[in-house]
Amino acid sequence: MKTTLFKLNFLSTLHIGIRESIQEETLEFIPADTLFSSLIYTYFLLFGEEKTKKIISAFLKNSSPWKISSAFPFKKDNLYFPVPLTAYKGIKGKRKKKTKWINKEILEEVLNGKDLKEITEKYLIKEKDIYTI
Repeated sequence: MKTTLFKLNFLSTLHIGIRESIQEETLEFIPADTLFSSLIYTYFLLFGEEKTKKIISAFLKNSSPWKISSAFPFKKDNLYFPVPLTAYKGIKGKRKKKTKWINKEILEEVLNGKDLKEITEKYLIKEKDIYTI
């Protein structure tokens, strides 16, 4: 499967939120379903209802023409990904709650079985490697 990376740079501020009742939560990323809706609506504007129905039908039949993930943060050439839950072995308290995003290299190490505590000690983590909110 071919993978293509798109970096979304906005000319003005962007608010992504979930509205339930009166409370609203602001998100740090764009969820995949929001991206999907935007793509389908844009496709509809460009190609009309007939072709859009065909695309939607393909997705409903599990023969989707493309797959997307959520849009995650980046800073210049540093790509950040959510920390997998399995990476938190040995990390407790505030550090666990604060560490939400890790760069691609650290993600690859986590996916190869290393835990975040081990990686932190190995690299003496730099600001560009872990993104906390």
